[in-house]
Amino acid sequence: MKILIIEDEIDLNDIIAKHLKKGGYNVDCAYNGAEGLEYIDVATYDAIVLDVMMPIMDGFSFLSKLRSKNDKTPVLMLTAKSDKQDIVNALDMGADDYLSKPFDIDELKARLRSIIRRSNHKSNNEILAHGLTLNMAQKSVKYDDILIDLTAKEYEILEILMLNQDKIVSKEMIKESIYDFSNESSSNVLEVLVKNIRKKLENAGLSDFIQTRRNQGYVIKA
Repeated sequence: MKILIIEDEIDLNDIIAKHLKKGGYNVDCAYNGAEGLEYIDVATYDAIVLDVMMPIMDGFSFLSKLRSKNDKTPVLMLTAKSDKQDIVNALDMGADDYLSKPFDIDELKARLRSIIRRSNHKSNNEILAHGLTLNMAQKSVKYDDILIDLTAKEYEILEILMLNQDKIVSKEMIKESIYDFSNESSSNVLEVLVKNIRKKLENAGLSDFIQTRRNQGYVIKA
């Protein structure tokens, strides 16, 4: 997944980029709205992290121009903690979510995942692959009308992989995407969870669904 950060505070821009890259995202960095528009003209992004107050072109002006092009890329606005009007304006102009400064980087990542999921599946809560149906609203998984009983973390892993069909998802990105995963004590917890998912799918009649790419991660072929 590819994220564009538009934030004029260089240190903050660098911190956000560093954490997103660690989570397996591809990241481009711009430092004002005008520069952000130049990136938008030549690349497609899964989401944009957009600051409000910036030189040359502020976040509101950028957002206005973005939406005027009928560009529906999800936007997470970074607003001043004390200015509620910024929040109202951001949402009215088409921002998908907002985060007040100062913020926790884990919350930023969680909000990004949320707006990306909503954008990809606004009209349909179901993801389909090879006869397997994952319902994000019900948090359920079925294969050929057989309900597959997954634990919460097993479900989260499968959802991430199915949202990224035909893309190799690194182990680091999965770990970054799952809440509280870093507190697991065993270093091979992820491998065990994927093994459990595979076994449950095979018991339902679906084999070779999750493929391993050595030293890269996992992939589900569409």
